[in-house]
Amino acid sequence: MVFCAAWGASALFVSSAGVPGALGCLGTYSVMPLWSVSGAWGRAGMSFLFLALLCAFPENAGRREEGCASIRFDDGGLRPLLYAALTVALLLPWNPSVVVGAGGVWGFFCDFVFFWVKAAAVCAAAGFAPRFAAMLTRGRSDIAAAAFALCGVVCVAAEARPF
Repeated sequence: MVFCAAWGASALFVSSAGVPGALGCLGTYSVMPLWSVSGAWGRAGMSFLFLALLCAFPENAGRREEGCASIRFDDGGLRPLLYAALTVALLLPWNPSVVVGAGGVWGFFCDFVFFWVKAAAVCAAAGFAPRFAAMLTRGRSDIAAAAFALCGVVCVAAEARPF
């Protein structure tokens, strides 16, 4: 639910800011970073949505099978990595090839490696965010995630002015 709220608020902002592209396409969010076309309310909203996504991060459900040393990935072991990749693509779309001025294969390689470094950093940050949110809400990180998501949607809506 939190990811859907973040995606919906980002789509609302993209449609009101005039960013070219389809609202359901991840390429739309990486062509022009939303942080560069937003004001104070939009940046605050995206920060709240990022915190909400970190608090609602899925746990690694991979567990050891009986008598086997391998970890089973069929019941959610890859879900945190995919969730981090979607979070990075939606809210942290900066690429070093633009700053460095690299193009072609070298630019693609730099962007690819940097994308997965950002995804690993989001996975690491997501390990601490639910604990911090649980301290704030007396053991209920889901309430903190919902509160962050609500604040993010309200701030992004204030920036987008849909009404």
